Amino acid sequence: MVEDYLTYVCVSTPNLDKLKRHFELIHPYVDGSVIVLGQRDLETENFLNTMSGVTIVHRPWDDSFRAQYQVGLDRISGGWMLWLDDDEVPSQEMLEGLRPIIGQSQGASRFDTVGFRCCDVWDGQVGEPSGYHRELLTAWNPSLRFEVDLHQALLGKMRGVSSDLVYYHHKSTEGSLRGSCRNFFTAGAWADGAESFLYWYGRTGQDPRLNPGGPLTPASEGIEFPLKDGFRIDSWYEMKEILERNHPEVKGFRDLDALIQNGTVCQEFRDWAERHNEHNDKRPHIGEMYGFDKYIKKVLSTIEEC
Repeated sequence: MVEDYLTYVCVSTPNLDKLKRHFELIHPYVDGSVIVLGQRDLETENFLNTMSGVTIVHRPWDDSFRAQYQVGLDRISGGWMLWLDDDEVPSQEMLEGLRPIIGQSQGASRFDTVGFRCCDVWDGQVGEPSGYHRELLTAWNPSLRFEVDLHQALLGKMRGVSSDLVYYHHKSTEGSLRGSCRNFFTAGAWADGAESFLYWYGRTGQDPRLNPGGPLTPASEGIEFPLKDGFRIDSWYEMKEILERNHPEVKGFRDLDALIQNGTVCQEFRDWAERHNEHNDKRPHIGEMYGFDKYIKKVLSTIEEC
C-alpha cells in the first residue's frame, strides 16, 4: 500500500514569476514540494523558503530534462508525486480531484499513474483541451527512474489510467521557437521520422542531424507516442545552413539562445523563425495528429467520477 502523502515536484531554470503563480494555486493541495533549480537565484530561494514543506535541490541546467527530474525523484521515498514543468499549471478542478483520484487507487493497487488532459495557453489565450493526456501523478516505488534527455520518460510504473481533468500548458511564440531550437540541439532533427530523413539524405547525401548515423524509427512501426518536435526535417536542415553561414560560432543551443536574447542573431534566421512559428502555431496537437487520445482509451482504464 502506498501512503497518501502528495509531493509536488517541479523543475525550473528558475523562473520566479512562474513559481509564484504555481505555489499560490498548488501549495494548499499538496503535503510537500521538491523544486529543482537549474541555477542559483537568491530571490527565488528566499520566496521558496517562506513556504512550508519545500525542499530545494540545485543542479546546473544542461538541457537534460531526464537528469533534472531524476535528482528530484531521488529526494522522494514514498507517497504520490505531482510532476509539473514550470510552465504547467493544474486547473482548479484537477487540483480538487487529486485526493479523490488517489483514494480511488486503493493504495496504488488499482493504478499507480494518472494522465491528465492538456490545454494549451498560447500567449495568454486559452485554447481548447486537446486529445493529449500527460502523466502527471505517479505513486512512488523503488523501481522508478527517468530516461531520455528530451521529453523525459518515467520508467518503472505498473498500471496507468487517464482523466479528462485539465491542466494548462503556458506557451509563447518566442518560447516555442526557443524550445524547438533547444530540442533540435538536444536530440537532432528527428521530425518526420525515417521517411523524411531518407528523402533528404537521398537528395543531399548528408545526415543533417547532430547525431549523424544514429538510429531511426520508421513511422511504419507504429510506435505508441512518436516524438515530433516542431517541423519537417527540411526546415531544420535550412536552419542549420543559415547558422553555418552567418554564425559559425554557434555550436549548441546556448550559443544560439544568447544571440536571440541579445538581439544580434542575423535577419536570415529571424525570417526563418517567423516562417517556423507561423507553421508551429497552427499545427495540430501531437495527440490529435497521432490519435493518442484513442490510444489512451484503448489501452488504459478510465477513472470514473473524478
